Amino acid sequence: MGDVTTHCPYTYMGYWWSLLPVGVVVIVITHFSVEEN
Repeated sequence: MGDVTTHCPYTYMGYWWSLLPVGVVVIVITHFSVEEN
């Protein structure tokens, strides 16, 4: 359990960094969708 606690912050950051590109794509698509309407 000690190892899990030690690596938790790195896993957490890796999780968000992996989601970042997806979030950017969603924001861009939403922005252009609003612009078209």
